[in-house]
Amino acid sequence: MMTCRVCGKNFKAITNSHLKKHDMTPKQYEKMFGEKTVYDGWSKKEKNGFYNKHHKSGYSKVKSLEYRKAASKRRKGKKIKDILKNISYVEYIKELSESRRGEKNPRYGKKNSYKFRVLHGWRMWRKFGCTTFFSTGYTKDFNFFTKERIRDRDSRKCFLCGVSEDKLDRKLDVHHIDYDKTNCNDDNLVSLCRKCHLDTSRYHRDLWYIFFKAALISKYGNQQPSLDRNILEGSETIR
Repeated sequence: MMTCRVCGKNFKAITNSHLKKHDMTPKQYEKMFGEKTVYDGWSKKEKNGFYNKHHKSGYSKVKSLEYRKAASKRRKGKKIKDILKNISYVEYIKELSESRRGEKNPRYGKKNSYKFRVLHGWRMWRKFGCTTFFSTGYTKDFNFFTKERIRDRDSRKCFLCGVSEDKLDRKLDVHHIDYDKTNCNDDNLVSLCRKCHLDTSRYHRDLWYIFFKAALISKYGNQQPSLDRNILEGSETIR
């Protein structure tokens, strides 16, 4: 056992996380007290807490599938109030944020690699439709609430093929009829599945524009000012 000269507590080894509570590093501790923070080879072989506890997959017991399944069963049906009995959820979040704020954050002052930033930005864009990582040309009006409103208007079905959103493994895309990403009026947006969205974006954009305008008018009527019935007059000039 080793005794911390600052607080007097006994440990198997004085770790970096403990010394951070005293605003010290292992080198500063050794210079100040002339003692090492760990024994020589204290984490090797039998002295290591995870020695001979690895599964065939290479993960430790803590990360194994059996451990995670058992943990999910213990927490199933329980609320956060049942897990945090001695502290409220708001206080728990405050303490958690304060413990990782500023210099206490292990990533403080460090920069992620270019590869990590690109991959992380792509994952966020795919998951949340975030436009802050790439210059996509969309405006703030084209947000989550606008997309959900259009999907509800179209009964959560693709406007072309009629496939339901429940049968897909993702939400329906919201397509700009005139291909102008800044025009986010309801009469310029329509719900499409991924396949139909790709088909309408590749070829004959002028024809798709006329088709969607006419289809929306016939289905929902000309209730909005921007819906113009005279758009069909230009269909004769396009072949």
